[in-house]
Amino acid sequence: MATLSEAIGGTLFNRIPGFSLDLYLFPGVEYRVPEMSKNESLTPETVKFYEATTDVIVPRRCIDGRADPDSKLGPQMPGGSILPALLVSIYTDTALDEGSLVRDFQKLTQNRYGLGIHTDTHKHGDASGCGFADNLIKIVKTAQGKEAEIKEIVLGLDSGIDSELLGTILATAFIKIGKFDVSKIKLSGDLLIGVAVDLGSNEEVLVGEHEEQAVFINFKEGVTFHTNMANEAGTPAFNLDYWAVSEDAGVLGVNDNNFKLGATLALAVATEMVLVEQKGKSRLPIYVNK
Repeated sequence: MATLSEAIGGTLFNRIPGFSLDLYLFPGVEYRVPEMSKNESLTPETVKFYEATTDVIVPRRCIDGRADPDSKLGPQMPGGSILPALLVSIYTDTALDEGSLVRDFQKLTQNRYGLGIHTDTHKHGDASGCGFADNLIKIVKTAQGKEAEIKEIVLGLDSGIDSELLGTILATAFIKIGKFDVSKIKLSGDLLIGVAVDLGSNEEVLVGEHEEQAVFINFKEGVTFHTNMANEAGTPAFNLDYWAVSEDAGVLGVNDNNFKLGATLALAVATEMVLVEQKGKSRLPIYVNK
């Protein structure tokens, strides 16, 4: 089982004097609760990381907290397999279009990495039911326009990473995010999901409305969030399995660990802003699982 340091870039973090990944201990689970994201109505009894074993060969899932009774419980990331493809486009400053998706998905398939996306039971028009796919341009523009706020949120997670180093990691990512022209995103919404399905992606169909209570960032390799169990317990949550994002992006040629981590965290926060806060809801607390 990889350590958090290994999951986010190996020896880079081992060179930090006094580096620690100590987390607050909740019953049966390890989390870090960021000071700026605490919600007094949430307790260890009401917010729990329901752990499920998974692997890179299992089809990807979106971070969406809604349930699919038939879910294969693969690793979660914004938009499922869409996020790694977007990271490639931002990293290389190239288009996200049908050709790039064919290239990237073929590489993932050749390496036996499971492809996955989702729709839902009440999608309509050009919307796919996946908030990340439907709001892809808006999410990137939000990351670009709210750089200072996103940095503050991520630095406030108190993740155990030296704040100066984490600031450098975020700065590295935002250089490329800031320079990326969103007009290069040629696919979104139902069209994007349709291309992904045509390329062999597993399609989950999520049910119900969004009632997520928190966001998890999971660094524990080989596990994911058991979304169905959390829904049964009445405590759904968004979850991002960073270890799997790092694997996928690496296969696609994104080997800059600083960019991978910084961009993933930035886009995750921007996704929460667009899908939660910009819809009139309160900011969700962020928990780190390792």
